[in-house]
Amino acid sequence: MSTLHSAGSDPVAGMAYRHSGRIPLFGWLTFPGALVVAVVVGYLYGWINVLNPFVGWLSVFVVGGAVIVTGAVIGMMLSAAKVRSNGIATLVGLVGGAALLYVAWASFASALVARHGSDGARLPFLTALTHPQVVVDLGKTLYDQGWFTIRRHTVTGPMLAGGWVVEACGLMLGTAWLVRRFIADRVFSERANEWVTGQPLKVLPAPDEAGMSRLTEGHFELLTTTASGTNSFPAIVVTGYEHHGDPDFRLLEIKRVVAKPPKKKGAKPELNETVVVPPTFVDPKVYAAVLATAAPKDGGGAAQADT
Repeated sequence: MSTLHSAGSDPVAGMAYRHSGRIPLFGWLTFPGALVVAVVVGYLYGWINVLNPFVGWLSVFVVGGAVIVTGAVIGMMLSAAKVRSNGIATLVGLVGGAALLYVAWASFASALVARHGSDGARLPFLTALTHPQVVVDLGKTLYDQGWFTIRRHTVTGPMLAGGWVVEACGLMLGTAWLVRRFIADRVFSERANEWVTGQPLKVLPAPDEAGMSRLTEGHFELLTTTASGTNSFPAIVVTGYEHHGDPDFRLLEIKRVVAKPPKKKGAKPELNETVVVPPTFVDPKVYAAVLATAAPKDGGGAAQADT
């Protein structure tokens, strides 16, 4: 396979797609947008941890839920803003995850005083949010006095701190990873200024090692010699990317599909997909030939742009 090609310049057949790295004006607004999302989710996250004061497996689901909501919303913002930079997507995700972590602690401190403080004691959320020392003091207190596990055992000291480290890594790295996934696996037409959705064109029996090697080197004319159709595995799925507003924008992606033995007798086998050829620019004539040998039931038409 040839070296990577930036989609910001004229496409060249045989070059794998990669983002141009462009960030529209609205793309920079995703940074403050990520902070807003983090404040909302972090506030709820802090209260949930006070209302369900357990350290254990339940925490995994709470952390996972916060990461999914925060990462998905920020990722959709980046996608809507047409940000084509994996690095910026990761950075925005890290900023959102870090803000989520801090806001969650501030919310936790406020909720803890409201629920378990002495009569009349109050710690407004905004006060905790704007005074980091409050969060630090709470951490020191919990480190000494401990917090409940799911079995109502009290965890203190290094063990509790270890749980906080795992939680922090989960919130920050998990959010960054999910946000990046919203951008990294997509294809964008610079000329049409739109994301393009791939459409499965044909399914074929997987070629032998030599044939697969030729495909990975960009010899896509091999796909034009056989009509779509196979009931056996391993197989390859050919996905096409096309935009009618950009006549040179024609890409093919190839995934190898392997059937794993079913875990239960009588159950359907599990299918495992692996990308062997990432979205790669092809000659429009080769792309048209692949379409011509695609069976109608496999979609046979061109990929449609996102709207």
